[in-house]
This record gives sequence, C-alpha cells and structure tokens, in this order.
Amino acid sequence: MGESARTGLGQRACATLALLALLGALGERRAECTGTSTEATHAQAAADLHAARALSRCFREVARKAGPSVVAITTRAHGGRGEGTGVIISKDGLIVTNNHVVAASDEISVQLADGREFRAARIGTDPESDLAVIRVQATDLTPAVFGDSVNAETGDWVLAIGSPFGLEQTVTAGIISAKGRDGMGLSTFEEYIQTDAAINPGNSGGPLLDLDGKVIGINSGIASASGGSSGVGFAIPSHIVTRVVDALAKGKAVPRGWLGVSMRPVATPSAEGVLIAAVAADTPAARAGLQRGDIVLTVDGDAATSPSQVMRVIASHPPQSSITLELTRAGKPLTTLATLGARPMQ
Repeated sequence: MGESARTGLGQRACATLALLALLGALGERRAECTGTSTEATHAQAAADLHAARALSRCFREVARKAGPSVVAITTRAHGGRGEGTGVIISKDGLIVTNNHVVAASDEISVQLADGREFRAARIGTDPESDLAVIRVQATDLTPAVFGDSVNAETGDWVLAIGSPFGLEQTVTAGIISAKGRDGMGLSTFEEYIQTDAAINPGNSGGPLLDLDGKVIGINSGIASASGGSSGVGFAIPSHIVTRVVDALAKGKAVPRGWLGVSMRPVATPSAEGVLIAAVAADTPAARAGLQRGDIVLTVDGDAATSPSQVMRVIASHPPQSSITLELTRAGKPLTTLATLGARPMQ
C-alpha cells in the first residue's frame, strides 16, 4: 500500500475517532443537561407541592377558626320546613342570617357546631338588605370576626361555610369573581360580592370568609338554571352587614337617607350620569331645587353610574345629613346641597 493510501486511511481513522469522541462528549453533556433538567423539574414540583399544601393548611385553619361561629337554621311554618345558615355575632346569642331564611317562619331552631340545639327568636329584620338578626338563649358562644369587604379584591381566595341541603358545616372554596353586582332582583339594595365558591340551597345566611378567617360577606343567593350551584353566588358585603346589624341588634329600623326622586339611565349609552325622571312634591329633592330632566353626575364626589347605585349611595347616608350633588341642567353644570329625609318604610 502506498504512502498516500496509508495517509488517507489514517486521516479517516482520526476523523472517525474524533467523531466518536464528539458524540461521546455530546452524550455526556446531554446526560448532564437531562440530569440538571430533571433536578430542576423535581425542585419545581416540590415547591409547587409545598405551596399547595400551604394553601391547604390555610383553608384548614380558616375552617377551624370560623366553624364554631357558624350555625345551622331550621324553620317551620304552615307552608312546610326551611333550612339556612347563620353566623354568631355575640357571645350571648345574637346571630345574623338572611331575612328570607326566617321571614315567613313560625318557629326557628338553631343547631350549634357542637350539636346543641336552641329555639331562636327574631330580634330584627330588614327585607331591603335581606338581613335579619335572631337570638338564642345561650352564653359563651364564639362570635365571628368581621373583615373589610371594601379592600377585598377580585381574584382573592374565599371560603364559604354553611348547611347546603341540610349538610351542616360544609366548607367550599373559590375566589371573588366580581364586586358591586346589582340588578339580581334579590333585594332592594344590592352591592354583592360574586364568588364561584359553591353555594347551594341551605347556604343562605352563612359566611363568606377571607384567608384570615374573617367574614367579608353573608351568602345570600345564586344565579342558577338548575337551582344548584353553577359557580355564580352572591354575598352581602360585610361593610353593609355590620351597619345593618348594628341597628337590628338594638331592635331599631335601619336608618337610610332619602331624596324623593325617581331615576332612570341616561338615554345615550355613552353619556355620563343618571337622569332624574320625576321629583316628588315636598321632598328633600324638591327643597334642594332638583328638577325633572336634571342629570346627576356625582353624589358626594362618587360618580353616578346607575339609578340603583345612586339610590344605594343616598341610602348609605343617615337621615338629616347633607349631600352634594353635581348635575347638568340643559347642558349647563350645577352644584346643589340637599338635606336628606328618612327613607319611608317599604
């Protein structure tokens, strides 16, 4: 064999060895990368599992803390038997629930979380907010702690505890789906927290809880074609509950401001404000100089977005308080001060 042939064979052998060495190195590198990737995946999975368990522990703690403050309510009337839920608000037996749970009942029974049962008496009801306060003759109860519904945000985790279909102390979890929902037809004054935590018949009057175990709402109703949970439930925010309960617990009517107008949306969808359709005679509105056709832009600085929202803002002020209204009349801006009267009982 000639020198050139031997040289060619030697070059090919060296190239083959180099290629084999490169493939070996790549294999080792791939193994190293695969090992690193697998380790990273395992580490991430462990972190995710830790986070999931931490959330689970949080849910568990909320249920543990709030459970003793939640009661099952059974009502009886000539029309039959009803079920609902309530929340203990004082050590000496005051309980808040929905008005629709107890309104038509002849007899109200309350079962505590520890199994004890008591007859309850109505202390006060407010159909316009769908809230009621009842009392049982018991002491040393565990009152719930109320939280701040104003600062709760869409997307926050929440838990509901109640007695759906008579199943006491049922805990469900979800998020706040929306805030400020109205137009549901459940009560006169609506500013609901919407949640996808499962709420079913029997949950009415039970608490909607934040992750601190504080009550940020009282569950009141659902939107459902079937009558069961479809992931659209509504709770009365705690900032409304505490105000209403403060009056009802004292056996008083809930004080609400009243202007004396009827309102409707502005005809042009893109236009701002709410149209005054009529002004009743001898009312705070008439005395403030309001006129049919005025467009309310703000109430005490809050933008007027809908008739129900304006009515709600006015009602949140006590009678005899003054509010500032910014309006337009025939296209011209106008500001007026109105002293509210007491909202007539509905």
